[in-house]
Amino acid sequence: MVKEQVTKDLAQFYIAEMNKFIEDKITEQQYVDRHGTNDKKVAWPEAEWLNRNDIQTFSKLLQKLNAINRRNALHQSTRYTQDELRYLLDCGKSVVTAMIKPMNRRISSEYLALFSIIHRVPFSWVNCDDITFHRWDLHNFDHLEDLIIYKGDSHKNEVGKLLEKMQFTKNWRIHPYIANISNNRLYLRVENKGDLVILDLLNTDSKKEYALLSVLKQSDYKWICFKYPSVVIGHYFHIFIGYNDENILNSFISNQFPIINNEFYKIHFNNN
Repeated sequence: MVKEQVTKDLAQFYIAEMNKFIEDKITEQQYVDRHGTNDKKVAWPEAEWLNRNDIQTFSKLLQKLNAINRRNALHQSTRYTQDELRYLLDCGKSVVTAMIKPMNRRISSEYLALFSIIHRVPFSWVNCDDITFHRWDLHNFDHLEDLIIYKGDSHKNEVGKLLEKMQFTKNWRIHPYIANISNNRLYLRVENKGDLVILDLLNTDSKKEYALLSVLKQSDYKWICFKYPSVVIGHYFHIFIGYNDENILNSFISNQFPIINNEFYKIHFNNN
């Protein structure tokens, strides 16, 4: 079960400690030691609150942390338990432990790349202690050999393959996908969660958006879309959510994306 979300009041103490760390008034280890380790509760309330409400300040925190602590802050910000993270990564318990706690164990690039896609950050942000490159990139896809790029298929088959990925499922999944639609290569974060499908278009421009919309039009769902800020300041994703039930959609938006304040666009397709 996903942990209960925190309020700003609960996070306020930790935000004050975070500001001391960002201003070099306490060390990183002192800041980390302020937090608990109970996996049933959000041990870093400020990370969860900032990720949902103040991406710019959350970005400053992440850039100040080393890679291990940054991954832990990202994990805490989502409210996933370690078991849920292990399920999404499809890995053993020891891999998740090494991902978010100091351990003398090498983590494969594939797991790190998938972790970065799940948490909507560039690969270097989960792999490197120092963040020196402040632009969004797609290098996380370079490390995922099981991605299928349909270069030789007809347009009809490419569309069909993408539609297969956009299904309501009982099993929660988050996975990367690359699709070639009308000579446009789309880099996608695909999340199947019950009666919702969440698509992040990571390499946004107008041609790629139109290509994706041409596929969404052929699905069985209603769709909304909105711009969402990334941890790389100035870079935005375009997020598309497929749904049939307005109540399920509104609950998901308020819990996961309160920063957009319900300012999303309902897509109306021209069927002519």
